[in-house]
Amino acid sequence: MNDLSTSEGWAQLTLSEQVLQIAREAESVVQVAKASDNGQYRIVYERVMRMVDLTLEANHRRYELSIWRACFAEYYTNEPDPPDSHCVVLRCLLQLSPESDMRGRDLYNSQCKDIQNDSKS
Repeated sequence: MNDLSTSEGWAQLTLSEQVLQIAREAESVVQVAKASDNGQYRIVYERVMRMVDLTLEANHRRYELSIWRACFAEYYTNEPDPPDSHCVVLRCLLQLSPESDMRGRDLYNSQCKDIQNDSKS
């Protein structure tokens, strides 16, 4: 099994696998934020940023992911945001590759369906 904390291990994953790993970790940021544990929130946030940096390194600085990183950083530094802002950030990440978009729909739907239903009311 690859050590995903190293550049070499992370580079063994496909872009879609990397994006899905980042999405799962980004979802942890929201869960920790809901628990109001600021110390843990920062640790999880920094882990997401490290995963994004490893992905950028392994994929020759993909422009779209660089923009997503900036949006995620903005989301983190400007809390509290409306709940749907996390869904927008998550959706943009998953759309970086067709496979992660398809495979990440369950994650997205499980986290954002309540927010989507509230906004339709």
